[in-house]
Amino acid sequence: MKTKLNARTTKFIYWVSALLIALLTASTYTFTGFASPIAQTGLTGFGEANNTVISKSLAVVRPSNSVKIQSKTLFTADAYSEIRSESVVIEPVVAAPVVETAPVVAAPVVETAPVVAETTVSSFVSLSDFAGQVTNGNGGQITGLYSANIFALSVVQQSGNAGYVSTAGNTTTQFSMASGLGFLAHNYLAGSDFFSLYGGAIITVVYGDGHTKNYRVSQIRKFQALSPDSPYSDFVDLATGGTLSATDLFYQTYGVSGQMVLQTCIAKDGNSSWGRIFIIATPEG
Repeated sequence: MKTKLNARTTKFIYWVSALLIALLTASTYTFTGFASPIAQTGLTGFGEANNTVISKSLAVVRPSNSVKIQSKTLFTADAYSEIRSESVVIEPVVAAPVVETAPVVAAPVVETAPVVAETTVSSFVSLSDFAGQVTNGNGGQITGLYSANIFALSVVQQSGNAGYVSTAGNTTTQFSMASGLGFLAHNYLAGSDFFSLYGGAIITVVYGDGHTKNYRVSQIRKFQALSPDSPYSDFVDLATGGTLSATDLFYQTYGVSGQMVLQTCIAKDGNSSWGRIFIIATPEG
């Protein structure tokens, strides 16, 4: 009796063992089949070596149908297609364009005439007051030039230097080489007043002892200097278009006895010595 029981028990254990082996073998084949799509995807980062690890870890669970469905969801080719479609596209970095700026350029230098302190002589004083300011007791010396509402200018001499022109304000220089009377001034100083004179204007010469003599403007002549910085330049008469040498111009202006000439430069085209203006006046009365 005991022998029969042992035989039955042995058979039962055998068949149970066979069934368990069959179940284990079947479950292993199921998971291996799900791993194959992974190797076929070719997606970088999901190689065949990873499939083996995942398959073994799932096999330990001793699968059910729910496990099979989960593994399909995670490792099918469709799932990898979804991963691919949701991949983040990184745009290439484009360097910002270089903005060229205009080269910094320095501001132009504007030349201005030197600032010269004014003398105490006012342009709007009366002739008598002005004469009182410039007298020195010397009746043979010219000390001032006056034209009502235009200028009241002190006069200085050249003292042997025919090229000297005063740089003092409200001052003109008597030209020693003139046959009559000649007066010079820079166009950025007292010479600027010469342009306010007109035909018929009265210019009064004041002497050191206070006596005066009047001249009336009879001509205003303007010339372009062909060589502005040269004292020997030829000149073009702006009224007639004729050309004169420096010598001819001298004799037509300063070479005429008895008349008075006021001279300054004409500024044009950025050149302060572009031309010359001569105010010619003859004695009145």
